[in-house]
Amino acid sequence: MLNTLQEINWKPSASDLRRFSRRSFRGTGLGLVVVAALSRFVWPDWARLQQLETLLAVSTLLGVLGIMHPVLARPLYWFVNGAAAGIAFVISNLALAGLYFLFLTPIAIIFRLRGRDYLALRRPERPGLWRDHKPPGNLRRYYRQF
Repeated sequence: MLNTLQEINWKPSASDLRRFSRRSFRGTGLGLVVVAALSRFVWPDWARLQQLETLLAVSTLLGVLGIMHPVLARPLYWFVNGAAAGIAFVISNLALAGLYFLFLTPIAIIFRLRGRDYLALRRPERPGLWRDHKPPGNLRRYYRQF
């Protein structure tokens, strides 16, 4: 499994497929309408409006078919969830690697160059690794911690 945060249902029921079809129908349609409005009013010279209308028609057709016959939406469901899991896996690992190598590693290098040893990893000057324990002063302080 690629996505460790959310389990992908690879055997969806008919109601899951209908829900997926409704959501993808709404989301794709809304996104294409927004892009079409932007292309009409913000970039009026943009000549890709016919392609957007074709994509809107295809998304409408797929959404209606998926709602009426959920089995037809299963391959698209598998493709979308598989692609999303793969993308999430790559992006999360890149983000963690970026955080480690671009943020934590320079801090560690600076600390090492300045001689800081917060974890006490250097060997002490004494013969053993034991540290002397200071006995507690007043035992009544155990009963008055706050």
